[in-house]
Amino acid sequence: MKKGNKALADLYKTGIGMIILIIIFCVCQSNPQKEEAEWHGINDMAMDDEGHLYVAHRKGNIISSHGKRSFQYRTPYEPTGLALSEDGEMFFATAGIDNGVLLGWKKHHQTPFLSQSAGHSPVSPQFEKRAGFVYFCNRFAGTVSAYNLQENSIRTVYVGREPIAATLTPDGKTLIVAHHLPEQPSTNDTVAAKVTFIKTVSLQIIKQVILPNGSSGARDITVSPDGQWAFIPHVLARYTLPTTQLERGWMNTNALTILDLAKQSRHATVLLDDVDYGAANSWGVACSADGRVLAITHAGIHKVSFLDLHLLLSKLEHMNEPENIVGFTSDCRQRRTTTGLGPREIIAHQGRFYVANYFSDTVDIYNSESRLEESLFDTPMCYSPQDRGEQIFHDAVSCFQGWQSCASCHPEARADGLNWDLMNDYIGNPKNAKSLLHAHYTPPMNWTGIRENAEASVRAGMLHIQFTLIDESLAEAMDIYLMSREPIPSPYLKTGQLSASAQQGKRLFNNVDVGCYRCHPPPYYTDLDLHDVGTHTPLDYTQNKDGVRIAQTHFDTPSLLEVWRTAPYLHDGRYVTIKEVITTGNHGDLRGNTSHLSDDETDCLVEYILSL
Repeated sequence: MKKGNKALADLYKTGIGMIILIIIFCVCQSNPQKEEAEWHGINDMAMDDEGHLYVAHRKGNIISSHGKRSFQYRTPYEPTGLALSEDGEMFFATAGIDNGVLLGWKKHHQTPFLSQSAGHSPVSPQFEKRAGFVYFCNRFAGTVSAYNLQENSIRTVYVGREPIAATLTPDGKTLIVAHHLPEQPSTNDTVAAKVTFIKTVSLQIIKQVILPNGSSGARDITVSPDGQWAFIPHVLARYTLPTTQLERGWMNTNALTILDLAKQSRHATVLLDDVDYGAANSWGVACSADGRVLAITHAGIHKVSFLDLHLLLSKLEHMNEPENIVGFTSDCRQRRTTTGLGPREIIAHQGRFYVANYFSDTVDIYNSESRLEESLFDTPMCYSPQDRGEQIFHDAVSCFQGWQSCASCHPEARADGLNWDLMNDYIGNPKNAKSLLHAHYTPPMNWTGIRENAEASVRAGMLHIQFTLIDESLAEAMDIYLMSREPIPSPYLKTGQLSASAQQGKRLFNNVDVGCYRCHPPPYYTDLDLHDVGTHTPLDYTQNKDGVRIAQTHFDTPSLLEVWRTAPYLHDGRYVTIKEVITTGNHGDLRGNTSHLSDDETDCLVEYILSL
């Protein structure tokens, strides 16, 4: 290829995503052909044998049914997941966050027969008819619950950080749960999310399996019809490398982990990327009823992959460590571009795959040969500036070679729990990813305050992490999206209020002799300044203007809002609990005078901080 043509091709690859988004936004504003609809975002889908498609919408508190008879079901809060009974005569939904609820309807009845308090952040309901249970994850409570329909009772087991997706084995005896984020200290040799195996009726944890180092961002899980395999798509971060390039998945790769269910262990992890183009933000997964095809959505690049399972499993019999081979699955799959933006949820039903395009509110239907048959609900969307910013934040087509989006390291504008060696403060000094919640109101940015404010950080991130230039109007939309983020109410609150222990902790927090409030004053619980609080390590250094290495001792005071969600803690993520930060991590009382507190007082202080 001539140099001029190659340059144009590179420009096309790095800039096409931005061009597409600009065109879509313009069409949204000017299309006179059809009446625009308000965007709601499809959260989940389910389908019965009569062809009724149930669709949960993130905004509007609506579940819609489409088929011979169409209905709309109202939910008291945002719906978060759907499940159908095997005969299609009942369906269930989880809804809400701190006000979580499990709902149930009988077919074609719009008044629910079940409205059960479900605790904090219920998601991914699974119905098991033989035992009469509905299982679901309580994501931010770190628990899994089992609701007994016959006894009208509920039991819960703690499983660890952010259980986000669940599926049942065909015999109904085991529930397999995928966790969204790692829960280890970021300084560990292995930092990765896990999978939990649970015995259904007794709700007993059988085993927990750690995914490969760098695994995060799991969103879905499915089981093969023969009950032999489970499949989980996720990000596989190469966080131990400095972020100097993106080629061949240098920073983030996008993977599929296969679990052997008989052994309850990891069989293999394979990369879904091509050598020169990533499969960013692999999200939903579904397996055909005959077990031949596994389909995976790639929300960041607006594509779906259809894998030949027999060929893939055959290749794995003769291959070691395929998780390090970019392009490993390229000869096992067909990849299709969706008609809409942000394909996330996917279900398989009667030889077809139904793919929900989150940012377009459309559903693409593919046959078993991976050919698009039709697209449902094709109506022009009306997007607010905040909605547009959310699209851009999750878009990876604009990233060089499509390897990642902003959401790859900042899921839901929070953090992935990993230490990254960014180039903004020299090399070889990794820092823990920070949540972007309220970042625009709490300058400076980054642990070392290297960016003056969030606006500058957004634009620098696109240039130095996504390796692309961003149009200013799109950067401004992303600013609006990030500024719109609000804290989720803490699972430590009691009916939305501080518990008695947390009230005591608040008094200690504001006590002059303890002094937490000095560096963490409301409303954002940060003084917007850098301090030396004794957390410097040999890895913390930078360079002066003459190229001489100097110690980095001062770090940004992080906001304590939503701190219950942002473990691990300190600039290098060395502690996984706030209690560690306050006790073993505060020798010399450099971060508040806490050494004189009793055990009960310490627990009260911890509960208050985790309630913010």
